[in-house]
Amino acid sequence: MTLSDSPFGHEMTVSGFQNTTESQVGLFLSLGLAPAMRVRVIRSAPMGCPLQVKVGHSLLSIRRKEAACILVNEGSL
Repeated sequence: MTLSDSPFGHEMTVSGFQNTTESQVGLFLSLGLAPAMRVRVIRSAPMGCPLQVKVGHSLLSIRRKEAACILVNEGSL
């Protein structure tokens, strides 16, 4: 499952990345979206993009297209 498919309010664990460049992976890591991190999709904008995502104590807004590159699992790793 990807972060863009994740139901709102459910805590998920980042398991990896797909269809990304090295610079995109670097951006995700710098934002705290690293494997084994717990994330939660809080809400989306009225037109469905961007998504507001909670990572640790931070709130991020990321495009749905970018969220589709982040693989997540519902359970812990």
